[in-house]
Amino acid sequence: MRISPSLSDHQVEECRKLVLRKAKRFFGRTLTAHDLEDTCSHTMLQILSKLSNFDETRGSFYGYVSQITDSSLLDASRQRRAKKHQGALNLASLHSSVDAGVDAATELWQCIDEQSLKRRIGGRTQTFADTQLGIDLQEASEHLTSGQRSLLKAKLEGHSATELARHFGVCRGTIYRRMVALRHRLSGLQIYLHE
Repeated sequence: MRISPSLSDHQVEECRKLVLRKAKRFFGRTLTAHDLEDTCSHTMLQILSKLSNFDETRGSFYGYVSQITDSSLLDASRQRRAKKHQGALNLASLHSSVDAGVDAATELWQCIDEQSLKRRIGGRTQTFADTQLGIDLQEASEHLTSGQRSLLKAKLEGHSATELARHFGVCRGTIYRRMVALRHRLSGLQIYLHE
C-alpha cells in the first residue's frame, strides 16, 4: 500500500531507515524497543504530514526529511525529560490517605502538627503553595554547598549573569555552568523556579 502518491516505496523505506538510525544515535540505549518504535512511528507521521510543504527549490528531499526528524526527536527528548522531572517532585495532596496505624481512614492533613508547621514556615500566614515552596527550598538548600547557596540566593534576587560574574570574580561562562549544575541539582523544584 502506498502512503502518498508522491512518495515511492523506496523513499518511504529510506526515510524509515534514516529515522531509525537518527533515533538510535540520538537516544542511545535510553529507550526500550517499544519506545523507540513509538518514537520512530511518530516521526514518520510528522514527515508524512509535512510532505506537502516540501519545496525542491529550497533543498534536497532527504535534507528536508532529516530536518523534520531532528525536530521531532528533539521534541520527544524534551517531553521525556519533562515527564522525568515531574515525577521527581513526588508532591502529596493534603487529602491523600496515609497509614496512621488506626482502623479509620486518615488523611495527611489530619497528621500535621500545626506548631511544627508554623515553626518551619516562620509563624507567618502563607498560602499552601508558598509554604510548600519554603519547605522544599529549605530541604534542597541544606544539600547545597555554600557557594551554590549564595549563587541561588543572588539569582532568586534577580541579578544578571554579568552581575554575578563580577560579584564572584569569575567569567560569565563559569556562572552559566554553575547555574546548569544548580538546575540539575534542584531539578525537582523546576515547578517553582521558572527559568
